[in-house]
Amino acid sequence: MYETNEQYRLIVSREVRILEESCQCIIEDGKHGFCPRCGEHGTWDIATKGFIENYGNSIYYSTVYNEWRCRICDFRRHKEGSQVIGIWLGQMNEKEMLH
Repeated sequence: MYETNEQYRLIVSREVRILEESCQCIIEDGKHGFCPRCGEHGTWDIATKGFIENYGNSIYYSTVYNEWRCRICDFRRHKEGSQVIGIWLGQMNEKEMLH
């Protein structure tokens, strides 16, 4: 979370290798793929921390959560705080949370 850019690149490099081995796929910056956390389609952001404009749903490694995430994961987490009670009461499902 408080790492330098160089430290972040080293962490991401290691995590890319681990993910490539486990999913038997190639992960490249700017390449389309699926978020390992939620399965949503997105674009791999290996160079930065998920904030590139025009990437749409960036997939990036979060050193805050120590996991691969995407912008939709972030949005869901933000929305969950205010809407989780509605889900518990059966008033809203996850797809409705995104709209």
